[in-house]
Amino acid sequence: MKNVFALTSCLLCMITSQAQVPIDLIRQTRYMAHNEFRTSNYISETLPDFDQTRNRLPQPIYDEDPGYIQMYWDTWRMAFGRFRQPAPGSPFISNYIDEAFNEALFLWDTAFMTMFCNYGFRYVPGIQSLDNFYFSQMDDGEIVREIDENTGLPRVQYAPPGSPGSLNHPILAWAELESFRITGDTARLRKVFYPLAAYFYAYNKIKDPISGLYYGSWASMDNSPRLDGMLCSIDTSSEMAMFARQLARIAGIIGLKDERKHFTKEADRLARLINEQLWNPETGFYYDLNLDHKIHNVKTIAGYWPLLAGIATNKQAEHLVAALQDTAQFKRTHMVPTVPADEPTFEPRGCYWRGGVWTPTDIMVIEGLEQYGYKTLADEIALNHLENVYRVYQKTGTVWEFYQPDYVEVGFQHNHQTRPDFTGWTACAPIKLFIEHKIGLHVDAPRNLIQWHISSDKQLGVEQLTFGNNIVNIVAEASTSDHTRSISVDCTHPFTLEVTYLGKTVRRRIPTGHTLITL
Repeated sequence: MKNVFALTSCLLCMITSQAQVPIDLIRQTRYMAHNEFRTSNYISETLPDFDQTRNRLPQPIYDEDPGYIQMYWDTWRMAFGRFRQPAPGSPFISNYIDEAFNEALFLWDTAFMTMFCNYGFRYVPGIQSLDNFYFSQMDDGEIVREIDENTGLPRVQYAPPGSPGSLNHPILAWAELESFRITGDTARLRKVFYPLAAYFYAYNKIKDPISGLYYGSWASMDNSPRLDGMLCSIDTSSEMAMFARQLARIAGIIGLKDERKHFTKEADRLARLINEQLWNPETGFYYDLNLDHKIHNVKTIAGYWPLLAGIATNKQAEHLVAALQDTAQFKRTHMVPTVPADEPTFEPRGCYWRGGVWTPTDIMVIEGLEQYGYKTLADEIALNHLENVYRVYQKTGTVWEFYQPDYVEVGFQHNHQTRPDFTGWTACAPIKLFIEHKIGLHVDAPRNLIQWHISSDKQLGVEQLTFGNNIVNIVAEASTSDHTRSISVDCTHPFTLEVTYLGKTVRRRIPTGHTLITL
């Protein structure tokens, strides 16, 4: 921290002497001075045991196919085997979940792993895994893609700090807001805002001075066909617009009005640049920028980040949706391939990022569609992915790193199966997608709201569903012959329940204790 404060003092002196100092650097230095994680120490905490914790986790009920319940619990059991304490001598400040790929923590992997861990936030080290990244933040605000679990230092062999490979996928604010949706923990948002804001400005190191967009690299999608000739990437650039929008939202929640206005303007500016330079109206799709600063016409799933980032107009969203519904492009046996079938480089067996189906990119597409009101298609993609993950689980007994687009099979890369027992991001399917799309429950702790879209006629629900300070048991009994439905609710605190069933939506204020609703 001494270096940070020294730099702050130096900058103030320069300002006083009317020297020219980039305003972004002034902001970044101020934000870094408020990073509390860098002065934190690890407080020893016992890792949770699955058998002792199981009864405290959400207990799903799904009579239509109890096999999904088995996959849910098997996935949790595998995930518990990935929880770690800092290694002896490591400077890490928190227990964490490990992707189990090598002796490093990966930012992309960890951000997605927090999204299923949110459902056990009181009992498992999920969102606090990111604390180790905030602790490791460099003096200039950069949070690197990969940090060594033993030393806490950047692993520089493949993506040295300052490179597009290191400054890759700025999705930490998304992960924090996903956690906030379930925990309602405003205090955490106050703490993470400053390192996140400083991190935002570290991306100036990979900003193209001509286009104002951000350089891409292999680290986004390792063997993607778009890499040949790519300069600026649609995903990193869109993620930066999303990052700014999310910083504005966090600033609004914690009462920083000036920061909210500032980052809103940043988001609007980036969205405008992306729509001006990366949208091809002839094909109705978003692309990367090539080395000649022209559209790089290689279509990949990266073109859907502008939905999640709120960049696309409604008309542009219509074109993107049409491609998802086209069986010659993205609507394959297993949705959504990372390269559409009409691209020459498409691989029916996946071959990593040349058509493979990955849980994190599917979640990006699903949640982007929801933002634009395409809930039916979002559910279709979520349920298609979950069903295919489940069918492969039935054959193999586990979940995998990625899957084939044209067959219900494990993904292949260079004639080798991908990684099994992959409770990195793939665990989001049997846990997060199962609860939110198959059972249909969506919790919103800041609004003290549960929205439930019921599609099964059999008994279903979740007991021990924890959100905010509430613990809820919510179960819909099987539908009667006249489609009458009884819903039983028990909760520790009042909340609002919004149920959609057979096209009808009912909204009720649920008091503490037991409530019986008849639909």
